Amino acid sequence: MKKIITSLLILISTFAASAQEKTKRVYFTEPLECILQIAQTSFSDNNPARDGVRATCFTNFPYYMHLDFGKTFGIVPGIAIKNIGIKTKDEEITQNSETTQYKKIKRRVFAAGASLAIKCGSLKKEMWAYGGGGIDWAFHYRQKLYKNGSSRDVSKSGEWTSNATPTFIPSVFFGIQTPYSINIKGTYYFNDFLNPNYNGSLGNFSNITQSQLFTLTISLVFNTGNDSKSSNTTEVDNQSPKNKIFEL
Repeated sequence: MKKIITSLLILISTFAASAQEKTKRVYFTEPLECILQIAQTSFSDNNPARDGVRATCFTNFPYYMHLDFGKTFGIVPGIAIKNIGIKTKDEEITQNSETTQYKKIKRRVFAAGASLAIKCGSLKKEMWAYGGGGIDWAFHYRQKLYKNGSSRDVSKSGEWTSNATPTFIPSVFFGIQTPYSINIKGTYYFNDFLNPNYNGSLGNFSNITQSQLFTLTISLVFNTGNDSKSSNTTEVDNQSPKNKIFEL
């Protein structure tokens, strides 16, 4: 995992250094994101649990730097705070020889992430596709267990830097940016969301053999870099020696 983090940092540093000499346009975006989280879970016993879809529109704080090298190509390094997780329905949990069925269970993490994407298309017309990879550090785990689906009958618990989930969660993603300030992105996470070796105060996850996570993110991007008067946009003239280096 350390190799993945190191490689990602090297790529970001390399592209950023290269951008100082070649970039024609630099701008930043802070989109409003709604993340749909789709889980694929399986259990080692005859658990009747079903997969659910979880949606979060809050506690997602992305920040992206766009480095456009021309009219059709650019890179997008970014950082973000994310609220991601899985939801199951009708899951049975056995503790102290007593089995309880919960109407739904939400398990999530707050994670800090870094990413790097390559974008291609008509950048000026705001119509381009992109793809890349990232890694998230899960720093806080939370779960809610609903016995009958009501928010009044729910058991809440959490743990900082918990090993209920992997500490680092790598991912790949692909998406499109449209001229209507709408961005759509699909993300696939390589690791299972839950750690099957976890057996602690938050429960025993040994019977959860798979907890794959896929997310679909729909974003509103208000600053796309086409407003030349915007303070968030900087044009770099490659012909002018004194403008060849753009310092952040």
